[in-house]
Formats: sequence, structure tokens, C-alpha cells
Amino acid sequence: LGAESYLAIPLSTPSGSIVGHLAVIDKQPMPMGSRDFSVFKTFAARAGAELERKRAEEALQESEERYRTLYNDTPVMMHSINRGGRLVSVNDYWLKALGYKREEVIGQKVLEFLTPVARRYAIEVATPKIMPEGRVQELEVQNSDLSKIFRNCSIAYLTTPPWRQN
Repeated sequence: LGAESYLAIPLSTPSGSIVGHLAVIDKQPMPMGSRDFSVFKTFAARAGAELERKRAEEALQESEERYRTLYNDTPVMMHSINRGGRLVSVNDYWLKALGYKREEVIGQKVLEFLTPVARRYAIEVATPKIMPEGRVQELEVQNSDLSKIFRNCSIAYLTTPPWRQN
């Protein structure tokens, strides 16, 4: 290499793990004072923190992708609603079973997909029951052309997404 001077310092994460090292190699001598070394240490600390942040971001993206795949590929009808009772997501099986396209249902009230009897039950019994008990069963859901009715459907109420629960 023909190096005349070399300076290296471990790259540590804020949690203390060593994730590599930062090195400077030069063909000429490096005059290094305490201020220069302090700047080098600060730069190494910031680089270590950035590496840890990047790894955490990648792990989160992988986790979200696994969740999305599980949600979309599960062979049961699944949907998520907002506080106003409007659909914010549905899985692929839900769409296939009920005969809708995603753009037709997102933003619609979930009650629109229940049979009249189930709609009345949902308003009068299920909605008041789901918050304290966390689960409601015995709902009926109808498909887009009203030719199929799915009986004994269950709804579970989650306040925190499963991937964020401890």
C-alpha cells in the first residue's frame, strides 16, 4: 500500500456494539493533535449510530413485509377498519370470497357488506360488545352480488397491531 500513517477507531453503536471500524490511511505522516482525534471519534460515533439506525430500518421493513404477506395470503377473510367503521385494508382472500376489487371497498363502511340481519346485529349488539369483550361472533357477511352469505364470521378488536404488541 505504501502507507506512511494509519489511524483507526472502532465503530460503536449507541448501545455499545462494535459494528466495524473507521480507518484513515495516508502516504504521508498525519500530524494528529487531540482536537483532530476528538473530531475523528465524533465522526466514528455518528457513523456507528447511522449504521445502527439503518439496520433497524431494514429490520422494520422486513418485519412489515412478513406481516403484509401473512395478512394478504392468509386463507380467511380479514379486514381492518378505522374508528369511523370504514375499511382501511382487506386481504386478498376477502376480495376473492366476496367478489370485489380493492378500490371498490377501501373507504366504504364495513356495515355495507353485512346482510340486513347481521347489520342490525352489528349495530345493536356487536358494536357495544366488541370493546369490552374484544371479540364478536355469529355475524353474516354477503358477497357483491348477494348470491353467497358467509355465516358464523368472527370479529376481533385489536387496539395495537399484533407486530407492535409485547
